[in-house]
This record gives sequence, C-alpha cells and structure tokens, in this order.
Amino acid sequence: MKVEKLIFRINKLMDRLVAGEDVSLRSLARVLTPEQMNELHVSWEAEKSSRRTPKPSEILKYESLLRRGLLSYGKYEANRHRLSGYYSQKMELKAHSEFEKALEYANEIVNSKSSLRLWFDRDPSDAEFGAPGGMPRIVTSKSYDNECRGQKSPFKSSKRDLKLAALAAALDELQGNDLTALVTERHIWPTSAERPIRDFTSWKF
Repeated sequence: MKVEKLIFRINKLMDRLVAGEDVSLRSLARVLTPEQMNELHVSWEAEKSSRRTPKPSEILKYESLLRRGLLSYGKYEANRHRLSGYYSQKMELKAHSEFEKALEYANEIVNSKSSLRLWFDRDPSDAEFGAPGGMPRIVTSKSYDNECRGQKSPFKSSKRDLKLAALAAALDELQGNDLTALVTERHIWPTSAERPIRDFTSWKF
C-alpha cells in the first residue's frame, strides 16, 4: 500500500474515533503493523491492570474528612430554619471548618506527593470550601459534584483513547519519513498472497 494511501486511511479511522464511532480491530490491522497491534494490546492490558489500583491511604483519609464536612453541612441545611440565628450560624461555621480542614489536607498531600493530584477531579488549590459543591471530589466518587463522574480510576484511558494513540503514533512514524516516501510504495508485505493471516478477534477491547 502506498504511504499516501495509508496516511489517508489512518486519518479516516482517527476521524471516526473522534466522532465517537467504533473502529474494529480488523480495521486497525489493515493500517497498523503487527508490532503496532501488539503494542496496542499491551497498552490495553496495562490499562486494565491500572484500573485495579487501590486508593492510597492519603486519599482514604481525605474522603473521611470530606464526609465529616458533608454530614455537618447536611445537619445545618436540615435544621437552619428551625434554629435561632445564633445556633444556625454556629452549625454553618462548624461545617465550613470541617471543609477547610479537608481542603487543607488535600493541598498538603498533593504538595508532598504530586501523583495524588490524579485522584482529584479538580486542583485542590483552586477549590472553595464555602459549600459542598466547591469541594474537590475523588474521581471515583458517584457524587453529582464530581467533575469526572463515571471515571474508574485516575489512570483511565478508554479503548477509543488507546486506539487513537496507536493510530496517531503510526501516522507520526509515516509522516516522519522523507518526502520521497510519500510518493513511493511502502512494501509492508511482498505480495498480498504472502501476507500472513492474523486473528485479533480474541483480543478484548
């Protein structure tokens, strides 16, 4: 297949993925080399492994501190209309104090271990503790205030992301060749008859 035709097909597949369509492994195998297909398979296996990463102890502690703040704020919301102004304000300040403690802890752990930033749906240093919605959530949280709701772990890459990355890498490799390569034929296989049949259907993407 000529390089220019291969580049055209890769771009078409990338457009489909960006548009939200699925691209089968069979389609990918037509434009990627067996080595590139194997790298894609390895990437997916590594991705599945990373999704089983347990929460660090620091993140568990933050969740506990946040939960205390949410409970305090919930009590304030449920009772503020029945209490005097003094007691209502006292409950609100207690909730804000709990949020502040949680936020200070979040900033502390992120500053001391930058990799923990990946567990938060937003940068703790930009968050506000005035109300529950302003508090950072852990990316695995089911809360509607989680700006990354639905994410399984901070290392998640979708199947589409990995396919796009594989195609982009192949495209970069092709376009990195000199200009003469764009008008000469790229002999990946000597003839179509000699091209080995490779079955990728057992790979779970």
